[in-house]
Parts: sequence; C-alpha cells; structure tokens
Amino acid sequence: MKKFGRHIIAFFSFALLVFVIWKGVGGVSPWVFPTYHLPLGPASVRISDISYPIDKDNDGLDDLKDMVSGAKAEVLRKPHYRSAYYQGGYPPATEGVCTDLVWRAMQDAGYGGA
Repeated sequence: MKKFGRHIIAFFSFALLVFVIWKGVGGVSPWVFPTYHLPLGPASVRISDISYPIDKDNDGLDDLKDMVSGAKAEVLRKPHYRSAYYQGGYPPATEGVCTDLVWRAMQDAGYGGA
C-alpha cells in the first residue's frame, strides 16, 4: 500500500508541476504542435513531356504515350480482379490479375499479344 501511495503522490506532483508551467507561459500549452494547412482541391502538377522516337504499332503515338494511354484505358475498363491462374497465361478482358495493367498497356503499344 505504501508503494501505491508514493505513486499517487508522484502523479499529483507531476500534474501540479505541469499546471504551474502551463500557467507560467500564459495559459498556452507548451505541447502545442504546429498545424499544417493543406490547400483544398486538386493539386497542380507539371510533368515535362518526354517523347520517344519509336511507334511500334504505327498509330501516331510514340510508345511511351501509347503505354500511358493503354494503362488509362485499362483503369477505365474496371476489370474484376481475381487471384487465379489462366490457361495460356492471360485472363479474359473482363478480369484482371496483379500484372494485367502493365502487359495490357504494352499490348496497346504493339508489344506482345494475347
């Protein structure tokens, strides 16, 4: 019981010390952390244009732009993702696995095929 009493005294002594320090600095807590205000709305990001001299599928877009376009199209398709293995390695167009975004984007640029 004596240990418990010492802990109570230590706790209230610490609390009193914190209160005295807090009041000593004008009632402003010394543990106030800075607040960071993030801008509202979408952030504007500028990415420099990178061109690539090869257009493997001759569609008028260089391969880099073609792959980005293919990746965006795959995201817009919204395939149903499954963890499965497929005969021949490729899932149907309505389904996806972990790497389908990459290979379908490359396929849209003229590399590989299902």
